[in-house]
Amino acid sequence: MSNPASKTILLLGFLFCLSLASVASLRAEALHIRVLDVGEGQSVLFHKNGRAILIDTGHAGAARSVLDRIRQLQINALDILILTHLHPDHASGFFRIHEDFPGVTVADSCFPVSTDMTLDMIRWVDRHCGRLIIADA
Repeated sequence: MSNPASKTILLLGFLFCLSLASVASLRAEALHIRVLDVGEGQSVLFHKNGRAILIDTGHAGAARSVLDRIRQLQINALDILILTHLHPDHASGFFRIHEDFPGVTVADSCFPVSTDMTLDMIRWVDRHCGRLIIADA
């Protein structure tokens, strides 16, 4: 397990299971899993009893549709946002999601972003690394 990606996946899986355990204790409602259309990339929403975990946001331009779907599903709390990696098609919608859910816990590996990435992604890493849950690389 010396591969940094394996450690990151293991940590994110652990966080996900831990979160589901806390959400599962609320009521006997089924856990819903939705793959959201964000064009390129993907976004997956796990929700139950008005609470949710979101894996990836998609492009920044898709964030509005992700938020609209969250509202449509009557989700009041986004407990965890897991960003699998900091490519724009998976994580650049972070800012819009964070505006609506400022208290969300964000899990990310915070691997360095190359300079050919968009300025938004570099700004995100500079601003948020250190305040996030960071996987041991």
